[in-house]
Amino acid sequence: MSPTPLERHREVNTSREAVEEVSREVEHRGVEFIYYQIVSVTGRVIGKVVPAKHLSRNLDKGVNLHRTAICDLMGDRNGGDLFGGGAYAAEFTAMPDIDTFQVLPWDTSVGRFLCQVYEPDHLPEVGGEHLATDSRGNLKRAHAQFQA
Repeated sequence: MSPTPLERHREVNTSREAVEEVSREVEHRGVEFIYYQIVSVTGRVIGKVVPAKHLSRNLDKGVNLHRTAICDLMGDRNGGDLFGGGAYAAEFTAMPDIDTFQVLPWDTSVGRFLCQVYEPDHLPEVGGEHLATDSRGNLKRAHAQFQA
């Protein structure tokens, strides 16, 4: 069985050289917190802040966010049902693109990664696949196809 897109992303993120490079930068710059950011369907940047001491774990496992976050927690007109699956929808996995790490210039105790979004591993049939509503991920894949 071939690896899922999420598994391939994990392989890139957990290469020893890449982890050491980012870890050195975090330590050298005194980063205490890291934003894991995604782009919502409306183009808004949203994310989750995690203490930097969890960097290695998050490069491997990503961070989970509720599915409605990617839809800006918007509801429909009829009953206010949340887009993206509602309150009981499965979370998704945001995997940092390791080459996007930056320290915020206005607060050097904070860094950030841009992330790609995947279905969580445990879901049958779709686990580890790209989340269809990942605006940034969709654009990256389309760009790669244009270059091929």
